[in-house]
This record gives sequence, structure tokens and C-alpha cells, in this order.
Amino acid sequence: FYYSTSTENQMEKRILVPFYHKHKIVGYTARWLGKKDYKIAKYFTDVPPGYVFNCDKQNYNRKYVLVMEGPFDAIALDGIAILGSEPNARQQEMVNNLQQKVIVVPDRDDAGRKMITKAIEYNWSVAFPEWGDNIKDVGDAVIKYGKILTMKSILATIQDTKLKIELNAKKWLNK
Repeated sequence: FYYSTSTENQMEKRILVPFYHKHKIVGYTARWLGKKDYKIAKYFTDVPPGYVFNCDKQNYNRKYVLVMEGPFDAIALDGIAILGSEPNARQQEMVNNLQQKVIVVPDRDDAGRKMITKAIEYNWSVAFPEWGDNIKDVGDAVIKYGKILTMKSILATIQDTKLKIELNAKKWLNK
């Protein structure tokens, strides 16, 4: 990570996360760390189309790959991030090429709903952990419960069939 103090192009007070592919930097995201201000973009991202964050860090001996929206959630549990809520065909191919069981851990918002829809389309599993109502995503869960309990709660709530995913999604998203 890098912290930007530059006052040019609204880059002040941002943490920069470099994006790697085959050990070379191919892009970045810069997240605003200041107070909420609707005039300032929360993220600036420069990335090649179809990029999946943290693929280089995946160990091919693993049983699972956790798929999340954002890089900070992916870092928290050593998963991957699609950098949005609707993975495209290239991202699907990259994730499937890891040859592990794919488990989507959606955020509890409209973006999470989109992610669940894509997971069903791609025949990926979805986890619906039993977290408190104030927990929006993996990052929040790791802060409150720690890494081990967050991971355990994800693995305990994996759903594999379209019907079970759809039923659990209604409950998950309406908390």
C-alpha cells in the first residue's frame, strides 16, 4: 500500500493499492480516507478490462476461492475481488481457471444483489454468513469478529443451488 499526500487531481488523503498481474503492476485503486464528501470520488481506479484482483496470490492447492467486490475485503481474507458487482465473462474465466470451488461473499446492498445474480448465472456458490445487522461486508466482519470467525461463518453458510441461493439472498439482503 501507499499513502498519497499529493494535492494534485484529488489524490490527497488516499491509500493506493497496486494491482499486479504476473508480478508486474498493471493498475491501481486509490481510496479516499477523508470525511464523507459527495464532491469527492470515494475511489479512483485504473485497471485493464477483465482484471481480477489478487489472483497472483492464490495458492492452487486451496479448496476454495472467495470472491468479493472490493480489494480491501479480498485482502482481509486472502480472496479475490472483481472490482465491482457484475463480473464479466473474462473475469469468470480467470476465476474458473483457478480450479477451486468458487464462493461469492456478497455485500449487503444492491451491488450484492447483482453479484448474487451473476453467481447464479456462472454456477458459483454463495455464502450468507450470520453476521449482525450492522455488518455490510467482509471488511466489517473481520473488524468485528476477526479473520478466523469470519472465515468460519462463511464456510458454514455456503449455498450451491439456485433455489437455496435465491431464498437465502432475500433474507440476507433484507437485514
